[in-house]
Amino acid sequence: ERSFFGVLTIRSLEKYGKRIHTLKKGGILHGEQRYNEPTDRLEARSYYHKNGPLGDVMDIMAEKKDSFSTAAIGLGTGSVAAYGQANRPITFFEIAAAVEALARNPSYFSYVSDCLERGGPLGVKLGDARVTMAKTSDVFDVMIIDAFSSDSIPLHLITLEASEGWLQRLRSDGVIAFHISNRYIDLAPVLANAAERLGVSALMCEDSPGDETIGHSTSTWIVFTKDSGTENWFADRPRWKKPTTQPSLMVWTDDFACVLPVLSL
Repeated sequence: ERSFFGVLTIRSLEKYGKRIHTLKKGGILHGEQRYNEPTDRLEARSYYHKNGPLGDVMDIMAEKKDSFSTAAIGLGTGSVAAYGQANRPITFFEIAAAVEALARNPSYFSYVSDCLERGGPLGVKLGDARVTMAKTSDVFDVMIIDAFSSDSIPLHLITLEASEGWLQRLRSDGVIAFHISNRYIDLAPVLANAAERLGVSALMCEDSPGDETIGHSTSTWIVFTKDSGTENWFADRPRWKKPTTQPSLMVWTDDFACVLPVLSL
């Protein structure tokens, strides 16, 4: 499927003895699902697996409260919907209508349809996430910002003003989880500097090495929280560490953001 935002390719293939459906935009994986048995397809894979950083985020929130809401910026295959339950509504913010059409087609990926079938409230808001969210008064317990894996990243979703906007839509004890895995750009100091400027806590988890034989991809995540208690929940898990700030790097704003100092070549 070709759209203004790039070429989306779905592949069905045998991988380690399992039937897998994958979604790529260009050469970047945007999620996958296993299709051998009905129960196989219910488990999130790639960057979103339950034993990875996002699994920690959802586990911690579930330990804190039985019912919580999630905003996910970036739909992909709909992998985040694997965490949806009747008392845990999810709202996706997706810029490309073509992505929503693919994610809602259970012949390709069934995370969305399976979530709806088990009674998990789920909605998709089309449009630029920053603009769309600014028009709503909704607040969330968890926000997942997952838009930075491609070769060309949307800088306006990671500036100081953008982070301020996300925090305005976050409950006081909530968590923003940034998925910052990228082959060429190291976004960790960008977010560390922004957290310091905003006066919020930040912790980072590098899920490496991955294990492709069971569908676990290497990934890097950073969380923001305004709540010291929530920070402690993450700090109690050894793999979550405070990211290192980079004083020489200017804080990215809507007026200035330059990727050259954080290129990983």
